[in-house]
Amino acid sequence: MPVRPLFDVVYGAGLDKTRYPELRPAYERVEEPFGACVAELCPDDPQAAEALGDALEAAAHGHAMLLLDGSYGEGPEAIDRAAAQAAGVTLALIQGRSALGRPAG
Repeated sequence: MPVRPLFDVVYGAGLDKTRYPELRPAYERVEEPFGACVAELCPDDPQAAEALGDALEAAAHGHAMLLLDGSYGEGPEAIDRAAAQAAGVTLALIQGRSALGRPAG
């Protein structure tokens, strides 16, 4: 199956995942290790961990959308470019995590 329809079903179709408990194990297989990694980066600060996790998720989602929209080109090279960009943003967010969640101004 093409990737775009799967992405749209998960993120854009308005699917209420709480009504479909069979989706929960798939979600947990990603969410639990991700949350543990983010918590390790922000020990004793759950608000900072949440802010970092949200920023990382938004960045990953944005790069996935750019990939699906063709902004990185086509084929395996496009995937490599998108992955490299997402990795760079991830490192930048981790290094600058102390700036996340602060009020503007």
